Amino acid sequence: GIRGTEFVIDNKKTFLILPGMYNFYNALAAISVAKYMGLDTAEIVLGIEKNKPLFGRSQIINGHCTIVQDCYNANFESMSEAIELCDKTDVKGKKIFILGDMLELGDNSSNVHRQVCERALQSSADYIVFVGKEICKAYKHSKKTTKRVYCIENISDESIQKSKGYLERVIAKDDFVLLKASRGIRLERFIPLLPCVCKENGGIDV
Repeated sequence: GIRGTEFVIDNKKTFLILPGMYNFYNALAAISVAKYMGLDTAEIVLGIEKNKPLFGRSQIINGHCTIVQDCYNANFESMSEAIELCDKTDVKGKKIFILGDMLELGDNSSNVHRQVCERALQSSADYIVFVGKEICKAYKHSKKTTKRVYCIENISDESIQKSKGYLERVIAKDDFVLLKASRGIRLERFIPLLPCVCKENGGIDV
């Protein structure tokens, strides 16, 4: 789940702090390599439990709302996995997904963005913010939806800053926010704009 995974290696309980089944599967692969290289169970458990998320990779920011900052990279598979994880997460408040362009996809870019857009529109999100020309274009060509969607095609700092008023109206205490896009979109710029994070709104300092 969102808080990580507890599991057993050779009768020794361990905990992986990184969220989601996809990170658990990565851990299993690492365990297989570690065993092949001759590490004992205690060393492997220690290695798993010392794991910490790097910037923009499965980071969970806890405060007045919960934020999943997973914006170091993105493709169809990682976008789908992140949305699925958030779909399965129970929250007290609303779910807001901030999803940006996936870069370097070549000729298949438009098709992949349409697939991700449709997946997002079928998700458990109460509000969706699409960021970037490709994902906003995909939304324009999508089927009609009752979801509340806000598009930001221009990814300049000024355009991102202009979304602050909308975010303040939408996001409240106990809400859940997912940020997911390719690194070039720099979705971390949204963090200081979120009302549950900004110190002037009683949030946390990140």
